[in-house]
Amino acid sequence: MSTKTYNYIFEGDPGSIDVTVLIGSCGIPSGDPLVSNLSIDASIPTPLPFALNIYISRQLDWIDSFGSGTFNSTDVFVIPAGETTASVSRECYFERSSPYLREESFYEFIDQPEVQDVDAPLSVTLLSSTNASCFGTPNGSAQVEALGGVAPYSYAWSDGGPNSPARPTLLPGTYSVIVTDAIDNTFELTGIVISSPPQILSGSSVTPVTCFGGNNGAINLTPSGGSGSGYSFSWSDGSTLQNRSGLTAGTYQVTITDSDGCARLFTIIVSQPAQIQITVNKSGQNITNTVTGGTGPYTYLWSDGSTLKDRINIPFGVYSFTVTDANGCVQSTIIVVQEFKFFFSKNPIWLSLSVEDMISKPNLSFVCEVYLEDSYESESFNLKYSSEQPARADGTTDFNMQQVLNAFLDANVPIFGDSVVRFVSEGFKRFYLSYFEKYGEPPVPDDTTVNETFYVLYGGLSEQEFAKQTFFDSYLDTVKPFLTWSPTTQPIASDQHSYLHFVVVNPVFSSLTLKATVRYSDNTSVTADVKSISPVKNFELVRFPAGVQQLALQALNPTKIIVGYDLQLFSGTTELSEKRTYEVYGVKRHYRKLLYLNSLGGWDHILCFGRGKQSLRTQEETISRDLPVGYSYSDREEETVSKSGMLTGELIIATLNGYQRKHLIDLAISEKVYEQTATGYLPVKVKMDFDPEDDFENLDEIGLDIYYPKIRRYTPEL
Repeated sequence: MSTKTYNYIFEGDPGSIDVTVLIGSCGIPSGDPLVSNLSIDASIPTPLPFALNIYISRQLDWIDSFGSGTFNSTDVFVIPAGETTASVSRECYFERSSPYLREESFYEFIDQPEVQDVDAPLSVTLLSSTNASCFGTPNGSAQVEALGGVAPYSYAWSDGGPNSPARPTLLPGTYSVIVTDAIDNTFELTGIVISSPPQILSGSSVTPVTCFGGNNGAINLTPSGGSGSGYSFSWSDGSTLQNRSGLTAGTYQVTITDSDGCARLFTIIVSQPAQIQITVNKSGQNITNTVTGGTGPYTYLWSDGSTLKDRINIPFGVYSFTVTDANGCVQSTIIVVQEFKFFFSKNPIWLSLSVEDMISKPNLSFVCEVYLEDSYESESFNLKYSSEQPARADGTTDFNMQQVLNAFLDANVPIFGDSVVRFVSEGFKRFYLSYFEKYGEPPVPDDTTVNETFYVLYGGLSEQEFAKQTFFDSYLDTVKPFLTWSPTTQPIASDQHSYLHFVVVNPVFSSLTLKATVRYSDNTSVTADVKSISPVKNFELVRFPAGVQQLALQALNPTKIIVGYDLQLFSGTTELSEKRTYEVYGVKRHYRKLLYLNSLGGWDHILCFGRGKQSLRTQEETISRDLPVGYSYSDREEETVSKSGMLTGELIIATLNGYQRKHLIDLAISEKVYEQTATGYLPVKVKMDFDPEDDFENLDEIGLDIYYPKIRRYTPEL
């Protein structure tokens, strides 16, 4: 508490009065931001007929992101006319986090700066001002004083600032203030100028890095502005040099400080060409390379001396392929060219990858993506699968794509009695594997991506034969097989349906012709082209009808009886397939004709000669109930809820010798078996039991059980 004597002039008469002021303590900050206020209480012994101005000094200490400082100002409040006391609240603490600012204010009761003349007109003067220390720094200040008029006063600043005669933390600029007293007299003070030094500027000359990943970039700075001298430099990487050389590509920040301590941050980008990326597109012995990044034009060099970008029918082997751009930047990769035919979807589809140097490739992993072509040779491939696997300790890894690809393939049952040559589009697909390495801290993709095209066919080999690879190494080329393991000579009924499936593995021949040599009962024969298809492309799967009626063989000589025929594929006079022989049997009611999916994805036929025994077993669900009072003769004590029948048949295959009969294992494990009826292919299940003690190849006959679809409602075949 403090007491001071204040003087005044009222209606021309001087006077004085003692004023007592009590300044409270600053409370605990609260809220967001943190704010605290204190109270200031003033009192006089007797009321006055006018408002008495009370003067309080304020010391404001501040800290923000630009620096810190102290601002001194004078605060004014009044004891209203006719009153003996007045209380006001003033902020004493303020803090916020973004942008950071902390302010502490200290207040003191002070003497009048001059005698209060109650009758004097309102006037405003600029007591003090300070300029901003640096361009754009909000540390300028201004203090105005209102005199005369009738207190209290209000202050309206041109920048919308607070209602106060004191303005700390001002940005450079020109300000004005309108002061209004208690009876609405106004006074405007203009031309309050807060200046600052000019902004620090910097010209920069940047030399880009020549090659991706290089370190020959440079930055030269030319500073100006601010104080105009005594510049210092602080780079984000710790350097204090004005000019930089030997830089890698990236973003650099430098703070330039002048002799007055004013600073400005500059961001400078050192660029580099995009990394040279090589995408190797492999399709058999044809290589198409796609090169991006670097600075064109490019030159190319293969390890065998070729300077071509792309190669056709390149010999098998391991090649290095090097790309050099216009800046002399170099990128190389290894390309392996090896013989390939196709994959079976039921066998493992391995992609084995490796590197020789693990030390230079920390955190090594391999990424493999599977792209599948929806329509053959449409060139529209869609991503179906992506996987990343860490490398083993020896720098290798293996991907198996079998399950991914098998899901998109199928072997649908042929159209009943189909006589048209068809591409089995659901049975083969073209796909490519896109693979690359990732390594580093953090791991990033390598500069080389390989897109290797392959073909996959529905079906598979036994695990043992897959391991031997005899099928691909020699069997395909020497035997030229249809996709079947059935004997080359088979019985067939004259009305039985049969199909031959063939995969094209030689791109030289663009057409296929099925030739038939038909043998008659009079020992004569005739040869004719019965089916053809063109054009055909490599690895396409083709289905040929092979039954007597499907090929219309009787029409070749309607008056003769067919006893057998041979089928073989040609392109012109060139034999493209093995020869298949059929022994024809006349139509018999007790014949059973089966069609089944074999392991290679083709459909084989079986003719069963024995008179098949059929049996029907029924199964029913019933519920029991009590007979009602006065039940009738026809009431049922047990009610049948549902009833069905299972029809089975016992068939005999007795027309094949022991060696030929071996292929029936394929029938026994087939997932899809149908019986050819008069109007369609009826799905059935086959059960064949071979006693381990029997040599089934030398048995006279083989028995099998047929399980027909469950019968829930009876309808004869219509």
